[in-house]
Amino acid sequence: MKEFIQKNFKGDKIVWIVFIVLIVISSMEMYSASSSLAYKQASYISPVWRHIGFLGFGFLIAFFVHLFSYKKYPAVFLLLSLLTVFLLILSLLMGVSANNASRWLALGGVQFQPSELAKLCLIVMLSHFLAKAQEDNKSTDGVFNKCLIGIAITAILIFPENLSTALLVCFIGFALMWYGRVSLKRLFALLAVVLTIAVVFFISIPYLPNVRVFHRAKVWYNRVEMFQEKGGEDKQSTFKINDENYQESHAKIAVSNSHLWGRGIGNSIERDFLPQAYSDFIFAIIIEETGLIGGGFVVLLYLVLFYRAGYIAKRCTSAFPALLVLGLSTMILLQAFMNIAVAVGVIPVTGQTLPMISRGGTSILVISVYFGMILSVSRYGEVDQNTEEVKNKEV
Repeated sequence: MKEFIQKNFKGDKIVWIVFIVLIVISSMEMYSASSSLAYKQASYISPVWRHIGFLGFGFLIAFFVHLFSYKKYPAVFLLLSLLTVFLLILSLLMGVSANNASRWLALGGVQFQPSELAKLCLIVMLSHFLAKAQEDNKSTDGVFNKCLIGIAITAILIFPENLSTALLVCFIGFALMWYGRVSLKRLFALLAVVLTIAVVFFISIPYLPNVRVFHRAKVWYNRVEMFQEKGGEDKQSTFKINDENYQESHAKIAVSNSHLWGRGIGNSIERDFLPQAYSDFIFAIIIEETGLIGGGFVVLLYLVLFYRAGYIAKRCTSAFPALLVLGLSTMILLQAFMNIAVAVGVIPVTGQTLPMISRGGTSILVISVYFGMILSVSRYGEVDQNTEEVKNKEV
């Protein structure tokens, strides 16, 4: 068995362990958190098996992706990026609506989120552009405009239906340009412009025309306003749960009742009250059942992944794989922390899933590709480095 694993599962062992542990945690917590789905489908096990099926398929995807060299990614993802832009436009025009947002496309009986694929394409292409500028001994400022256009197109097409994902796109674009050594002067000038536009837009929301492109704007405004009102409440006043704060309130109850060790896996109470216990608020259920110890362990897994990505990037012999692995791990970490921050009431509700743990077929499969790519870089990057070391010894 050990020989089989060593022969077929290459790449960074710790990344493999993090990936598998996340899958195990996801399986256990979905079994516990899917009570509302079980009620709707009149079957307790059906939603769980469906979720495990996606996790199993995701594992296979990661395995097959890690077999191929990262050097082939730019050519493949250039074509895929063009397709993704078309799919994003299509989702705006004829997307499947759920929770007042058209983020899904249904093609051939398969429903998926093009925005998840768009994030991946953007990371690969930005890494390629920035790496090429470095390897050609050109200033990375020269590629700044090209990166900016890619980020803007992706964010603008995602923004009307999913503000939080559009923000993630901007964050990861900024981070990759930072990693790619774009001048700080340009980056902070860009940050100042983006923040100014964001503030002006938010202040203007109550006065925006009632058109399709802004149909989600008042939802975002109300979420932020309600979050600010909660922060200013008198702690001695009576707290009332209503339709507007229902999910956040029960998430807080789940967290506050967890203590150090939690209620035990399968013993959650709030899973029956949280409508999105299996997706947006699954971290609250994890804390309720496994306590601060379990919640801290999940956070640690994402931090370990980011640390190992930095270690892998440091060992890379060229810029592209280093930037790629840093971009992929940063996206996973940002998305995880955004979901966790919502669950514990630090930021307003965003609708972001907890990577590899929350329910969501598209998210699971695409994040599995992320892991496969990180493992591919660690596998072939180490081969390249070993080859380089041999050459240096020969010289």
